Amino acid sequence: MKGFRLNPDTDYVAGILKGLQKREGHCPCRVNVDDTTLCPCDEFVGKGICKCDLFIPLEEAEAEAEAEEEEAEAEEEEAEAEEEEAEEEEEEEEEEEEEEEEED
Repeated sequence: MKGFRLNPDTDYVAGILKGLQKREGHCPCRVNVDDTTLCPCDEFVGKGICKCDLFIPLEEAEAEAEAEEEEAEAEEEEAEAEEEEAEEEEEEEEEEEEEEEEED
């Protein structure tokens, strides 16, 4: 359906797909089993509402992707900062050792 995409959470999608398989193609989030609950259900087709979040709006997917990208960048920056700090500590230790050797 236009304006939606499959949920990017592959583990979650796998669970929903198992539920769909158990219910012979009917939405696992619904109590009733009839023609209106075959995936994609009538509520999703008619109103754009996927109660089980198998399909999510593009805006939501884009926001999730941006958040994941920002998190990855932050983790990368943190790793770089830790690496720089470790290098500085190593340099300081080397300098201290050199000073001690000069004093002896």
